[in-house]
Amino acid sequence: MNAQPHYTTAAELALDEQFRAFVLHPSKERSDFWSAWQNALPNDQERRRTLMEDAERLVLALRPVQPDVPEGAQELVWQRIESRINVLAGSTSHISSEPIQAPERARVFDLFATPGKHVRYRRTYMWAAAALLALAVGIGIFRQSDVLAPADVLVATSDGGGRSTVSLPDGSVVIVGERSELSYSTAMMRDSSVREVRVCGEAFFRVKKTSRDGQAVKFRVKTDCALIEVLGTEFNVNTRGNQTAVVLQEGKVRILSLDGATELAVLHPGERFEIGKAGTSSTRTVQTEAYTSWKDGKIFFDALPMSEVASILQNSHGITIRFADSTLVNTRFSGGVPSDNLPLLQDVLRETFNARVEMHHDTLTLYAR
Repeated sequence: MNAQPHYTTAAELALDEQFRAFVLHPSKERSDFWSAWQNALPNDQERRRTLMEDAERLVLALRPVQPDVPEGAQELVWQRIESRINVLAGSTSHISSEPIQAPERARVFDLFATPGKHVRYRRTYMWAAAALLALAVGIGIFRQSDVLAPADVLVATSDGGGRSTVSLPDGSVVIVGERSELSYSTAMMRDSSVREVRVCGEAFFRVKKTSRDGQAVKFRVKTDCALIEVLGTEFNVNTRGNQTAVVLQEGKVRILSLDGATELAVLHPGERFEIGKAGTSSTRTVQTEAYTSWKDGKIFFDALPMSEVASILQNSHGITIRFADSTLVNTRFSGGVPSDNLPLLQDVLRETFNARVEMHHDTLTLYAR
């Protein structure tokens, strides 16, 4: 491999054959090479780390897809593109005086067509695709789960749409929470030496132990902050609030850095691990039911301070909870509240604490009576 190539943009890095091989066909040698590249200049490590993350998304997005990107997934991505373009078009702070035009939808998705289809077109516009996807990554439209790998499956739940129970090809079961996404490759589940899925939002896993040729097949959950590696276990993953939180209910879990090179923690039942994008992490003992019972439609608490209850409810319901009276913060709460019914949650809090409850936009405020 060439020593220490220099790149200034994610699009340039994404079109490097060595980097593409590292993303699409990982090996220890390639991982070591790009880890060394990231850490070669101490003052540039954070920029290079971000560059690699964005370039990885571009590589996965630009690889040929079989079959074509499903219409449902196209619609999900296209809505985000159009929504963001509308926001930028109406912004007085935008640096250009030219109107922002949405790209032609058919041309964008032709770039991800079946191998052998529009091949000359794809080669001609590869750099244009990289530029478009780099912009999309930069403004938060595209995530790795938005553009599907060969035979990938994307499960997305909407606000108020309830939970989805997904049976994976390997026999594992995933319960996907509201406002959450799960994506995976059926080919990887069936044939790869490592089973891997990606989560954005919240999901509960019951992982089935699997072996091939006498060797245990690892199961990995990838988030924006970490890799979660297991053989067979039950655990919860929550990626909301720019962090990844893992609560282990049964079995054993290893938490790894995104490149898989560094072990961050080993969890035992009853422990919760949390890590932010800045890399700061912590592990503590918790009531697992408070973090996992959402999958059954209710969240149960056993004498937890309302400050911690509020944090859990904020993640499960996608809201902000405020206490107008500080005496409520340290009140301990025992009992169950609905995990997917916001009006009923307000009634429970109102009756339990004899409080006045007001909901304004996404903020719920409790006032002592």
